[in-house]
Amino acid sequence: MEFAIKLIATSWLDEDALGKDFFEHFDGALAQRDGEWVITIYQESSSARNAAIASIQQLEKMGFSVRRVDRDLVDIPEIAIRLGRQRQNIHQFVTGIRRGSFPAPYTYLGDKRVWMWIDVATWALEALSHQEEQALTHDDACFVDAYLSERRDFAAGRTIATIHSSERSADKWTMANEKSPEESYRRKGVAIAMEKPLGV
Repeated sequence: MEFAIKLIATSWLDEDALGKDFFEHFDGALAQRDGEWVITIYQESSSARNAAIASIQQLEKMGFSVRRVDRDLVDIPEIAIRLGRQRQNIHQFVTGIRRGSFPAPYTYLGDKRVWMWIDVATWALEALSHQEEQALTHDDACFVDAYLSERRDFAAGRTIATIHSSERSADKWTMANEKSPEESYRRKGVAIAMEKPLGV
């Protein structure tokens, strides 16, 4: 199954070189926003989580530092555009005037309600028979963000262990007994082996 994986990353490498390398390995989109890379990858995998982790591993080999999942937040005007409907029509679904159990907002920005697009897309498939690409659910996004956080913590621990050479014996014990995020997730039964990206 193909999944649309949306990630936020940074990199100090040359933009042109990054772009060339990216499109040689992936089917997707690459854009910059506020000094960060907004990345969309279409990845074949058995699950959205596996697709995300495989994509992250490949991106970091290219020189990207993946920071988090892009929650792809949308408001009513954006939902209307993506579903090809009028804003008033979407507002009626949101307020319950029209049939269909519209999902609760993901959060509020001031008085504005915003949703994760995947929640809206899932609803649209059931209520409107509107087919959208498969993507990370809220739970999937939390899982992948936790994976990224563990990787950063593990890398920071390795850096500290290298700096504090005067405590080498203690650090050797710590590093010998500390599991990498990849090892930890495998122990939990999560398959995260690198999968071949599209276009390779």
